[in-house]
Amino acid sequence: MSDPLQTLLAVSTRIVKRSLLSAFYFAGLTTFMLMAPDYNSALKGEVLTWFVPLILLGIIIAHVSYEIVMPLNRKLSTPKVLKGFQDVIGEETDTSMINYDFLRSWKHKFLENPTSGRLKDELEKNLALRQQMTYLFATTIAGILVVITIGFLLKIGLNMVSWGLGISDFMLAVSFWGHQNRSYALGRTFGHAYLSWESNST
Repeated sequence: MSDPLQTLLAVSTRIVKRSLLSAFYFAGLTTFMLMAPDYNSALKGEVLTWFVPLILLGIIIAHVSYEIVMPLNRKLSTPKVLKGFQDVIGEETDTSMINYDFLRSWKHKFLENPTSGRLKDELEKNLALRQQMTYLFATTIAGILVVITIGFLLKIGLNMVSWGLGISDFMLAVSFWGHQNRSYALGRTFGHAYLSWESNST
């Protein structure tokens, strides 16, 4: 297998792993709106005819939404990451030269040559979970647009549109809250890893 093809497959696999949860949410929400108000078809198995294609579409929607929303998410979550980092490092340590871009760059050095296997695993876990929350947050915004669009095109009753928007708003709040918590946890892990790195460098 050629290197470009291997690279493409590796990138595609990473995107699928990151966005699968969001794709299921997107497919579920879209199916909920398309079937409204007759949900008896789900019991007959008719839902399967479009659910799997919607998951595949959801992966694409999730990744595109992620790329669009990522700058906003980074702006909202960067203070949380730095707060978690500072809480571990302590006020007595000079961190005036350390910002989010520094931590992102330094992260690669630590993962390539970790001073602690446990901290490496924890850092990778927090990075993955935070990224999944970013994907989900971005997809819930797309989901709101999907609910409004389907409601308008199919002339679904206002009651069902309200339910769809309620589900989307709830998931938006949950994913935002999860992203903020995961950002703080990531900052704390950065702090412990940085202290470990510094102690092994001296």
